[in-house]
Amino acid sequence: MNDRAPDATIAAPTVVMNGSRSPGNRAPLADAGLMLVSIVWGSSYAAMQVIGRYLTVSEFLALRFLFAIAILAAVYHHAIASITRREAALGLVFGTLLFSILALETLGVRYTSATNAGFLITVSVVVVPVFERVIGRIRHGAAVYGCVLIAFAGCVLLGLPDGAHLTLATGDIIILGAAMIRGFQIFLFGHSTSGRHLSVVNITLVELALVAVLGTIGAAAGGFPALARPGDIPGEVWLLTAYLGVLGTAYAFLVQLYAARLTSPTRVALILSTEPAFAALFGWAAMDNRITPSQALGGLLIFLAAIVGRTLEARRETADG
Repeated sequence: MNDRAPDATIAAPTVVMNGSRSPGNRAPLADAGLMLVSIVWGSSYAAMQVIGRYLTVSEFLALRFLFAIAILAAVYHHAIASITRREAALGLVFGTLLFSILALETLGVRYTSATNAGFLITVSVVVVPVFERVIGRIRHGAAVYGCVLIAFAGCVLLGLPDGAHLTLATGDIIILGAAMIRGFQIFLFGHSTSGRHLSVVNITLVELALVAVLGTIGAAAGGFPALARPGDIPGEVWLLTAYLGVLGTAYAFLVQLYAARLTSPTRVALILSTEPAFAALFGWAAMDNRITPSQALGGLLIFLAAIVGRTLEARRETADG
């Protein structure tokens, strides 16, 4: 999500529920909730760097999503029995993609800075038009593709820590791989659900449950060392994992659904676009990440490309509608 997230973020895209919007006095509350999601997602890269010292990728994903699915199943237990075959099938597809995204993010952040990871994953937003053009045969204006080029120019600058030689770290390449899959997931979600009567809640419940299952299988295959030696895992690691499961996954999903009923998808997306700025802030404050002027410019270019690209797309959808 970061689903979006996405994500580390939940990579599932923001969804607008059916029904009229009547923001009233609740829209500021929704905005505040979304800003907290962005802060939590921004902090997740630094948190994963700490967690990764003690938990394997599969262990982390299993524990994080077991926390999340327990909460969401309790909230939406009434919806489980109504899941259709198509919703289940889509949930399995998106769950597989989400597991791949988060596994790459969790692995990649071990080999790059939290700041770089936060900016690079944002590339997922601007590659969506590329997938739409190549696979969906949907044409976009030149300005949208210009945003794609600007974002990739930003990636190059992020790979210039000394301002002279391009040295993309292994972690940067892994995070870019996650961003590409995340962009494809966003495209596929829209392409496969547009115009169809499907429950986003049902699809997401299956999606998140599959991530928990795949993580548990992977952890069990390795002996699930965290459960075998729980005393060797610092308390802060358990707290950070619960934090990302409860706030970074379950809460993030619930808030996005709530906000989607009160406001526009563009407003939701633009608030969540602040995630890389918070990633940079937490990377600097918690992990002592240093960033050169060229890297700062690269991150800014990616950030602006994502915001401008989303705004242009929103205008096009409004005009088409």
